[in-house]
Formats: sequence, structure tokens, C-alpha cells
Amino acid sequence: MSILESIHHFNSGSLITVKDGQLSTAWMVLDNKIKFLEVVLLNGMAAPGVQADLREYKIVKDEIARLMEQRRTKEHYTA
Repeated sequence: MSILESIHHFNSGSLITVKDGQLSTAWMVLDNKIKFLEVVLLNGMAAPGVQADLREYKIVKDEIARLMEQRRTKEHYTA
């Protein structure tokens, strides 16, 4: 598994490895967390640092989407 398939968990600073076939699950979890944090920010209930965390989550979510697209493309050309 490549380092690109590892997700940095920004709350604890630990490294979480996503197994093959679970990138879409990780993407959905991040998507839900992002939506929740956006509502918290809109309601003015966010703790300091939440906006920075939100930016980081969006970066990781985009990276996961890129990896999923790479895999789909690779599977398409190898099938």
C-alpha cells in the first residue's frame, strides 16, 4: 500500500491507513464530517482551529477522490 493511500487524521495527528476497497468509505466519512463542520461554522459554534481543520479535511477528501479516479482509470485500461 502506498503512502498516498494513507490518510492523516488531523484531530489526533495519527496516521490512518485505508485498505484496498475502502477509499470510498473514507471519502464518505470525510464528506459527512465536512458537512457537519460547515453547519457548526455557519451557526457560530465552532471552537478555535475548526476552520483550519475543515480546510485540511477538504484537502484529504480531494486526494481520496483523486486516488479513486486513478484506480478506476487503471482498472479500465487493464481490464
